Amino acid sequence: MIELDVAIDRGQWWWHFVQGDLKAVEERLAPDVLRIGPRIRDRNYRQRGRDEYIAYMRDLLATMPRLSESVQHAVIPSPDGRTVFIHLTERDSFEPHSTEKVIDVTCIIKCRLNDDELVQEIDIYWREPEMDYEWSGTS
Repeated sequence: MIELDVAIDRGQWWWHFVQGDLKAVEERLAPDVLRIGPRIRDRNYRQRGRDEYIAYMRDLLATMPRLSESVQHAVIPSPDGRTVFIHLTERDSFEPHSTEKVIDVTCIIKCRLNDDELVQEIDIYWREPEMDYEWSGTS
C-alpha cells in the first residue's frame, strides 16, 4: 500500500509538466517509465524511459506555448495508492508555436506506481476530441 498523499503527489507530475518544471516531473517518474498512448494513429503506441519522455516533454513545451494554460481538475488515487487517475483539460496548438489556433482537449491519464512509489506506467487512457497532431509527435 502507498500512502494516499504520496500517490497524489506522484500524480502531480502532469501539472509540473505543463508549468515547465521538468525536474519535478523527473523526480516522480521511474527510470524505465512506460508511456502508453495516445492511441490516435497507432493503437499500440509505447514509449519507454524517463530520459526519452523528458526530452519529448521539453520539445512539446517548446512547440505548444499555451500548454501552460491547461487545467488539472483532479488527481484521484485508488484505495491502495497504486493507481492514480488524472483528469485534465489540455490547451493544445493546432500548429507549431501557435498562440491563436488552440483547442481544449479533455483527458484522463491512468498512472501505475511501483514499489519505490514512482510512476512506472502512464496510460493516456482517454482524449476528447481525439485529434492527430502529427507535427507535434504526440500521436
